[in-house]
Amino acid sequence: PPPPVPEPAEGEEGEEEAEEPAEVDPQTAGPISSVIDDATLWAWGGVGFGEELTFRLFRSLQLLAGREGDECPVKFWGKVMGRQGDYWVAQAETEKTSAPDPLEADPDTEERLGFMMPKGVKDFEAEGVDGPNKYTYWVTSDPAGPKEGWTKLPHVTPQQVMVAKAHRKMLTGDLRAPVASFPPLPGGTEAHLLRAVIAEITADATLSLAGLLEPDDDAAAEEPPIWRVKPAEEEDEESAKTFTMTELGMPEQWVHAEIDLRANGRCQLKPAPEEEEAEKPDLDALKATFYTPFGAKDAPEDSDPSKCLKPLRSVAEDVDPLGKPEWVLRACPRGAAATPTSVAVAKSLKWPGAVAVAAGFGRPPSPAEKYRRRVVNVYVGFGVPRRPGAATHTPKHPAPLSTEQPALPDEAADVTVEPPKEEGDE
Repeated sequence: PPPPVPEPAEGEEGEEEAEEPAEVDPQTAGPISSVIDDATLWAWGGVGFGEELTFRLFRSLQLLAGREGDECPVKFWGKVMGRQGDYWVAQAETEKTSAPDPLEADPDTEERLGFMMPKGVKDFEAEGVDGPNKYTYWVTSDPAGPKEGWTKLPHVTPQQVMVAKAHRKMLTGDLRAPVASFPPLPGGTEAHLLRAVIAEITADATLSLAGLLEPDDDAAAEEPPIWRVKPAEEEDEESAKTFTMTELGMPEQWVHAEIDLRANGRCQLKPAPEEEEAEKPDLDALKATFYTPFGAKDAPEDSDPSKCLKPLRSVAEDVDPLGKPEWVLRACPRGAAATPTSVAVAKSLKWPGAVAVAAGFGRPPSPAEKYRRRVVNVYVGFGVPRRPGAATHTPKHPAPLSTEQPALPDEAADVTVEPPKEEGDE
């Protein structure tokens, strides 16, 4: 407990009253203070780990946050299940971690697991905090274990995202496990594949409600434009945006809270090379390290802003190759039991296990319940997308079986021919 505040002596000038402790907002009190509260909303979306395991996860994340520093707001991202083990994933903003530079290696992680950034990354211009490396991730196989059990994943490169998009592979649960694929995965370990899959899920399945976020017009006016989103300006309690349960059941009211990943593994436009830069990368060295799944002619390295998906895109635009929506929206409870305090749940069909839950938007917030107006996202799945209508490998059918052997013809009797007799033999 904090030490008591000493009372000033009588007659002392500048006597001041003891300051009362400031009210703590449960939403921002600590880096992970909302884990237990969010678990209640996860349950409405069909995701739950049990009270004991949830509390152990809460304490484990507290240890991780204390290891990374007070300024690092760690949150629970989700769980990726594997064949031999599972990955519990924690997330934090890269700018607030101890190593904010995405290209800066983590000596501790490299020493223990040998995670090296692939050669030639700078030549491919890996994106920083404005791309898929906006967040830093840690994984552990035991959320009830010590803080040393959390392992920081390496940052992702565009080539790794491109290769991950071209494959569907079950994870094993071992970060050191080699990944056999063609094209080969830069880095070659399951840690790099897991990080690329997390980047895909974060970009595709992190949702918010329309009006809670807004695009950053100042960044979009730069050259080249940079797509960013930021929280909308706070409104007073009377004019705060509310939604009915009918509105929350409409896909137009749900938007993507993160910038989409393009086909070339980037979120932003690739900057045009400067004229002064006459040096060219060593193509032979890059070819030995990387293999692009796209030909040089079809490589999606365009710099046309019109080919980029705009931020805060509605989920109504998400359709699969067959033209069916990729999200299912429900109110809980719904029907005759629906009330302004009901929660709305959005489930992804492209990434089974990705859930977004919105609560507290059915009525204007009161000062005591303002922090309860929130949207939480969580993922619990195998890290494999669902691709209806996609071409899959089908082995060729074997040749038809041969018919029964027909009856063999009867063997003809041997013909014996006596040799001609000579005249002297008579």
